[in-house]
Amino acid sequence: NYFKSLKKIFFCGETLYEEHLKKIFKINKNIKIINAYGPTEATVSCTSLDLNYKNYKSYSWYSISIGKQINNMKILLLKNMKINKKEGEILISGSQVSSGYLNDKEGNKKKFINYLGRKSFLTGDIGSYYKGNLYFKNRIDNQIKLGGYRIELDEINFNLKKIGYKNNYPIYYNNKIAVFIQGKKINKDLIVK
Repeated sequence: NYFKSLKKIFFCGETLYEEHLKKIFKINKNIKIINAYGPTEATVSCTSLDLNYKNYKSYSWYSISIGKQINNMKILLLKNMKINKKEGEILISGSQVSSGYLNDKEGNKKKFINYLGRKSFLTGDIGSYYKGNLYFKNRIDNQIKLGGYRIELDEINFNLKKIGYKNNYPIYYNNKIAVFIQGKKINKDLIVK
């Protein structure tokens, strides 16, 4: 009942899919949805797209479009550090980009750069343009987001190696992390579920 009285929902930080919107609009066809994109390093969202019951299907592809850049922000797609109009790593430029990571000079050098004279952040996210709309596609690394938390699958592998399991294959599937461990004997007490 409460959901039927909602007027607006703001999505940011997780990928929004058409199936999510179908369920929402099945309950409340009058609700307005704003889909946005923006990593923590940009302090708040950098893009925005207004969706409603009539237009949401036209913005569906891999996922729902993340919209257009907001005022004072610049979004570019880069391949080999050159602008690509179709697909590439999402680069965010503008006043909202943070100054960098605390006590992480190496991370700051890799991610926080000056690009075309603007303070910029290389997100590690792959974006694509399709029919003039920008979409989040995937990551360039093994980082996933689960429940709002950034998780490095390589870190899971690293920690399993520390306790003696040499061949591990963490994957993210169906909103769950599964790890395939190759070995003859597995000590279940060492592995937390």
